[in-house]
Amino acid sequence: MADVSVKKLKQATMPFMSFVDQFHNDVVGSKKARRNEDGSITTVFSTGIKVGDKIYEVPSYDPSTGKVLNERDTRKKYLPLIESGKLQKKYGDFGIPESNYKTILNLYQSYKNKSDYNKVPDSAIKFDFFKGIQRKK
Repeated sequence: MADVSVKKLKQATMPFMSFVDQFHNDVVGSKKARRNEDGSITTVFSTGIKVGDKIYEVPSYDPSTGKVLNERDTRKKYLPLIESGKLQKKYGDFGIPESNYKTILNLYQSYKNKSDYNKVPDSAIKFDFFKGIQRKK
């Protein structure tokens, strides 16, 4: 694949990843990110939920507890919002056609790697499992 600019990667993926991207920004802005045991940072931990012939990427990370929900609990939380159209009303139809799913996720990963997306300041981390403590704020 030819080298693609961050702007073009964002344009190609945002119709499908707008909900996840906004969730990430909200978690960082509210200073509720999680530093994992291995030192990596979690702000979203997205999971795909298949509805019809589309897959909706939704957050499995719960910023109020610092925990990552399992697939069943994530589906239980978001499926009613997808089926009712509430999420699509706010973010547009962000369902990824199943045939394009892997391509869109790969493009989004490229966008995250080339942009400042993964640069989460220490001040945005509330749950710190790397140090074995939870910051009290």
